[in-house]
Amino acid sequence: VTAALYLPPSMPFGRLDDMTCPAPSVAERAPLLQAVAQAVADMLAGKPCAPDDGLAKSLSDALLAESPDASDAAAARVAALRAALAMELQDALAAEHSTAHLLRSNGRTSASSPVRAEIRGTAGRAVTAPLFAVGRAAECEVQVVGDASVLPVQFIALPLPGGIVVADLWSHGGTTATSDGVPVLPSSGHERFCAMVVPRCGRTEFRIGARSAVAFGPSMKKLEQAARKEAKMKAIEDMAKAAAARIAAAETPRLLAKRQSSVQTSTSIGSARSGVHSASSRSRSPAIRQVEAA
Repeated sequence: VTAALYLPPSMPFGRLDDMTCPAPSVAERAPLLQAVAQAVADMLAGKPCAPDDGLAKSLSDALLAESPDASDAAAARVAALRAALAMELQDALAAEHSTAHLLRSNGRTSASSPVRAEIRGTAGRAVTAPLFAVGRAAECEVQVVGDASVLPVQFIALPLPGGIVVADLWSHGGTTATSDGVPVLPSSGHERFCAMVVPRCGRTEFRIGARSAVAFGPSMKKLEQAARKEAKMKAIEDMAKAAAARIAAAETPRLLAKRQSSVQTSTSIGSARSGVHSASSRSRSPAIRQVEAA
């Protein structure tokens, strides 16, 4: 029976199928998780960095060490590993001035808000893990099957209030993203590794492998429905504005005529007063006598 096993301390953390040691604990993997977190934070901050392939492989082996479907205990260990890596990443991002804003809540989303993931335009599902892996392997939370060009782990995703951090340490530039049709440029230009932040709102599509796509966000059907609703509301608003303009055009002449009539009436009254005053015995004094206050 194949088992997920532990590498001796003198060897890098990884996945072995021919040893009898228990899988390493989260505490034992802490140096690996911290190194990965710092590398991702440095890439997002635009710092010159070059994570080595050994670090990437060690992380991949740790993520694929066991399946959560194996047992309740395995599921707990898998969840603990993802949670620990998420915490290390959050700490590393919080320490960088240019990435600390990602952890601040905007009042609409939180780090615990589920992410809807969709594969090749099919029905999606909500992923609630604090950090999840996307790839071909069955141990990934979002598994892409039927495409051998997709790596066992293509990238990891960390949902945060200010966006979703995506780190690809394995495909050598094989992951590209567009958010609502606009390309998302990686924060790091390293030829082998990339890290980027995609928005929580809207729809972001990732091209991975030769013929696969993974999307985060609403389905295309829901976006189309929202677009139709928005177009309908805009049409109603335009009709209301046009109606108001027609009413204003029709009422303007009447209002102008009424105003002119009011001016003429006021002028006539003033002329009459002037005539009466001129014919009176007080014609040489002002028409309006100023009364001094006592």
